[in-house]
Amino acid sequence: MAGEFEEFFTQLFFGTGHIIGILILIAISVLLVLKSKYSAVLVFPLTILMGLEYLSNELFYDAVIIWSCGLFSLLYLIGELK
Repeated sequence: MAGEFEEFFTQLFFGTGHIIGILILIAISVLLVLKSKYSAVLVFPLTILMGLEYLSNELFYDAVIIWSCGLFSLLYLIGELK
């Protein structure tokens, strides 16, 4: 059972469904940041780590997309604090 879940998430984020996986990550990030602006502090490091993981799996454009999402969430937090 655990092997099936691992295979599912590996295919979702790094396999054939990587576009859907990245859209899910972006949707979760945006919803968290809109719900509480301070959640950008949590979202930013997670997007950096996911971007590094995408780079290790040779998905360069996905890494750039997820890093951009993290950067914009951090900029949103800074803009809200002013």
